[in-house]
Amino acid sequence: MINLIIRPQVGIGNIEIGMTRERVHELLGDKYSMERRDDIFCDFYSDSYMQICYENNNVNFIELYNNCEFKVLLDNVEIFKTNADELILYLSKLDNFLNTNEAKTGYMFIYEELGVSLYRSRVCNKKIIEEQWFIQLSQEEKEDELKYLYFESVAIWSKGYYDSIKMYL
Repeated sequence: MINLIIRPQVGIGNIEIGMTRERVHELLGDKYSMERRDDIFCDFYSDSYMQICYENNNVNFIELYNNCEFKVLLDNVEIFKTNADELILYLSKLDNFLNTNEAKTGYMFIYEELGVSLYRSRVCNKKIIEEQWFIQLSQEEKEDELKYLYFESVAIWSKGYYDSIKMYL
């Protein structure tokens, strides 16, 4: 299995913040779909489960999804194999996360100074597993819920990327 190393505010693997879109295409190939939002382009690489966004043709955001075929590491911690609660505690020793509604509910944690964010669309934890409604689920439903003990994606970005949301905190 290939290791992808997260270097906050620098890059993930061989893709780096500030790299041109053309250079990314040279490295990753042309098997991507594109989305455009105003002046921002995002390329989605389904074979590597990666999203790369560009501002002024330069990488300013890189996101990897949990279903990628790589071992994703930050400081030798395997991001997608480490329980979300444990990962939050670990990263919180390095930086405080922004106090957003998403953090309060457990969905998204933005470690601004570190330059890393974590996301999951649903939350599962030890407390939820012990609740009656969870216990009554079928085995298949439990397995589906247990996926959310882990984060679904990890992202890094260029300095100032999240400045716009801080005014709402």
